[in-house]
Amino acid sequence: MKRIALSVFLVLVVISLCSGQWLETILPLPDSFGGLRWPDNVLYIPSSNAVYVSGAGDNVVALDAATGNKIARLASDGGVETMSFWSAGNRVYAASRELHLIWVFDALSHQVRATIPVPMQPRVMCLNQVTGKLYVAGASGDRLAVVDCVTDSV
Repeated sequence: MKRIALSVFLVLVVISLCSGQWLETILPLPDSFGGLRWPDNVLYIPSSNAVYVSGAGDNVVALDAATGNKIARLASDGGVETMSFWSAGNRVYAASRELHLIWVFDALSHQVRATIPVPMQPRVMCLNQVTGKLYVAGASGDRLAVVDCVTDSV
């Protein structure tokens, strides 16, 4: 009887160990790319298998999603409030509340493609993947800018 109980116990321990969840990796961000104090925006880019991370610093860091290695540091003075990805154009839109503009990054080359001035402090964005329109709400709440992602203009 003791053998059966011990066997059942061991089987349950093995099953528990095999099905448990654990943190696989911790990626240090404020290294040679620097400037990411308090990361608060994370965006996955399927076309390049990259993860874009922004925070209280003045840049966006692109990471390889498979390896966790840093791909690029994208200059974005003024910090980034929020980010959106447009899959048809492989572009990342990042709102700079301080500078009243939207940074446009090419998601494949991880380079700045354009900057789009907006008439408010952009705070929240919503991107329509079908029409290619980016809707940007300001901090004051009384304006909504519509960005045409094809032309990268308001």
